[in-house]
Amino acid sequence: MRQAREHLDAVTKEGQDPDVGARRAAARKRGAAARLARLEEALEQLPEVVETKRRSGSKDASARVSTTDPDARVRKPDDRDPHTPLPDDSEAVAAWRTRMATDEAKEIYKERAATAETVNADAKAHRGLSHLVVRGQDKVLSCTVLFALTYDVLRLITLGG
Repeated sequence: MRQAREHLDAVTKEGQDPDVGARRAAARKRGAAARLARLEEALEQLPEVVETKRRSGSKDASARVSTTDPDARVRKPDDRDPHTPLPDDSEAVAAWRTRMATDEAKEIYKERAATAETVNADAKAHRGLSHLVVRGQDKVLSCTVLFALTYDVLRLITLGG
């Protein structure tokens, strides 16, 4: 908290420097204030996390909260093998689960992390596609096609094409 407050103070002082652009100074100040607010919210939620750990009889007594997402909680890992078909799985889903257990599928998913997942993250974090402000399939399709075109052009520029 001390570091976050010091950072906010430093950014506020930096905003008074005539050499720093007003928009940049305002953006940095908003970012520092948001970080401070997340830290304060995390500290507010800490007693609740401590109480939950106490009630559950957790062996690990150290309670932690995320400073980037105070509402996030650590879940206990699921003990079942995710590749074992569930009783209520359809035939297609059961076959998919079995197929995903192969080494070949695991390699494909490693590649996916470096390709498709970066596109999804970019769409959500930088292009506002976590939710759309348009209605109707045609408008949604238009937005996603424009995003894909924009992403491809930006990648082409980045790669020097």
